[in-house]
Amino acid sequence: MRILFVSESFLPHMNGVTNSVLRVVDHFSAAGDDLGIIAPQWPGAEKHLRTSCGRRVRVRRVASAPMPGYSDVRIATTSATTLRRRIDEFQPDVIHLASPMILGGRAVVAAQKAGVPTVAVYQTDIPGYTARYGMPFLESASWQLLRDVHNRATVNLAPSLATRDELREHGIERVDLWRRGVDTSLFNPSLRSEELRAQYVRPEEKLVIYMGRLAPEKQVEDLKVIHDMPGCGC
Repeated sequence: MRILFVSESFLPHMNGVTNSVLRVVDHFSAAGDDLGIIAPQWPGAEKHLRTSCGRRVRVRRVASAPMPGYSDVRIATTSATTLRRRIDEFQPDVIHLASPMILGGRAVVAAQKAGVPTVAVYQTDIPGYTARYGMPFLESASWQLLRDVHNRATVNLAPSLATRDELREHGIERVDLWRRGVDTSLFNPSLRSEELRAQYVRPEEKLVIYMGRLAPEKQVEDLKVIHDMPGCGC
């Protein structure tokens, strides 16, 4: 199978979207599928990705500009016409849209015109971010944009039941569930260290750990409630 990934963000910027794409690419690469990636251009960004099984996947970079006030995020400025040419060149059987907004929105239009089915993965809570970043007036417009993008997709995937239901409530159609997983080669009970645990909490206490970026939308401050609970440590 030929699968084309269109990722709203990608290496060298590492975030949840990038990490998810890397894991899915590794899976399909190991299965022997032919893969391609379209992602925003970064200065000095690699044009090929080496997967965990040693295969090289071409990364087709498209024109982009840094997001005002958040330069780690690149906003694609390429057109649907250019994306259609990239799709025609690769001839995919299916297109995987990773957290589609601007780039993914243009890609799904191009895919429709090319007659290629699309799978859109909802991962970034853009409407929720608008309030946390002081722009609540953009929440309604964000949902409208998401409806326009996702309702063009062949199928939409949500990471949880709550998110699936929220998308449906906001008028997004054809939503199925795609739960998150755990890499058991990295997170495994066999790697447990009592000595390391003892550095943070007493044996009778529960240990709660957050792993991820420190950003307002992650709501890490909510862990203070757990930290203050008897018998818990963070």
